[in-house]
Amino acid sequence: MQTECEQENFDSVSDYYDDFEHDEVVGWEYLPQPDRSMVSSWIFSGVWLLVGSLLLVIVNNGLGPMVLAFIFLTFGLIIHLFPGFRDPYARRAFVLTFCTCVLITGLAQTYAMVFFGEVQNTTDAIKFYDVVHLGLGSMKMEEYWRGIGSPLPIVTCQAMYTLSSKIGLGDGPWIAVLLNSFLVAIAGSITIKIGRYFMGDDDRGLYRLGTLFAFCGLMWLFAAILIRDSFALIINVIVMWACVRGLCKPGLKNFMITAIVILLAIATMRYVRLGLEPIFLLFGVLAFLSWTRRTRSSVITLMLPLVGLLVGLMLMPLIAKLIGGVTESVMEAALGYGYGITVEGSLGARLIVQQPMPIRLVVGSLHLLVQPIPLWVGFRTFMGEYHWIKGWEGFFLVWVTPTAIVAFLAAIKRAFRGGPEAPPFCFIALYAMVTLTAVAVTSLETRHHGQFLPAILILAAMPNKYDPATRAKIRTAMALWFGLVVAGHITWAVLKFS
Repeated sequence: MQTECEQENFDSVSDYYDDFEHDEVVGWEYLPQPDRSMVSSWIFSGVWLLVGSLLLVIVNNGLGPMVLAFIFLTFGLIIHLFPGFRDPYARRAFVLTFCTCVLITGLAQTYAMVFFGEVQNTTDAIKFYDVVHLGLGSMKMEEYWRGIGSPLPIVTCQAMYTLSSKIGLGDGPWIAVLLNSFLVAIAGSITIKIGRYFMGDDDRGLYRLGTLFAFCGLMWLFAAILIRDSFALIINVIVMWACVRGLCKPGLKNFMITAIVILLAIATMRYVRLGLEPIFLLFGVLAFLSWTRRTRSSVITLMLPLVGLLVGLMLMPLIAKLIGGVTESVMEAALGYGYGITVEGSLGARLIVQQPMPIRLVVGSLHLLVQPIPLWVGFRTFMGEYHWIKGWEGFFLVWVTPTAIVAFLAAIKRAFRGGPEAPPFCFIALYAMVTLTAVAVTSLETRHHGQFLPAILILAAMPNKYDPATRAKIRTAMALWFGLVVAGHITWAVLKFS
């Protein structure tokens, strides 16, 4: 079994195996694997699509949601007939993710209607919907920055509402959230394309990656809640794809494609989330430094990725300043630690937000992977659908993190070894590390980390759990990680109730 990177650089599997002992790193086996039947995925997807769209029809009093859901699904399937998307696992990821998001959207709107009397009660969603409908089609692009700072998502949603009105589908937040579901599902398909550069024809790994993406709580959040994050997600996924592709298939043409994609992402992100554009330049730097690991013996090239990581960490305060530093969402995140306590005096503020930068860098990064504390804090009927979905994400991340750590350490090991296949592994490890710390020192909000989360999902899907040695590493990582999570909850309980 070869990854696409290996196929570019080696004539045979045995040459690569003899040279790098690939299976010792992440436990992959060069043995034919049985085809994984996708019938169950299609059946479940169809049921979830039907149930979710029916819930939307009932809550919104019209057939429009069901019609639009099937239109988006059909359009996505047509896209996957074109070269570049003609991948069964990418298609599966799109269908499973889209149908799951439609189901979650239906459940979220039903929950909001039952407990709050409206189809959405998240503040950002209400604000976004109001801005979209404010002077529909009559405002100029520049005027939107004075409102919510996301002109591209607003204009795109307005176009969808105008189109839906012309074809008689009706009106409501469901139009924008179905568009979000479609964008998230396309991002899932692209994530599979990225994963194939690392896993090649490992059907188990690609199957697992598609499932992880479809059941990731933050992907549900980006889809089911009327917010702009689905646009930021797909831009970041495209940039990651371009960087990984350029590293796996080095050459002037692909390097130029990578540079063009990064420049377009910078220009586009200005209209999605103003202030986040500099991070794409950092991705370009990380990609270049990762490319230097194509050789093994040079001490200089060995140190360059470490220099890149240090530069990235040094730029964290600058990035924090560019996107507003400690924002209100930091204090909102701190609320998860102390109901009945003032925000400024809550445990979250004392233990993370108000700490010196080095401590906040470490503790904040861990907190992003275990949030909220306690994990069950959002599962209350007086909490909105936003918090219920984030509550699921907390348990989801706690579960997948140990496997991602195993793959992260393996990727670092491969980066230090060097060689033609090392650059993409070096890049994804640096990408995951830098983006996690970037959010830790800025907003400290898991929602903001979600646009970079596909890198962690790819890492979590890499290890071959059928290999005994790899299973042993995963079990060890799980024991240590779950112990740390339990210790964190015990610490929270002692500090809160003492």
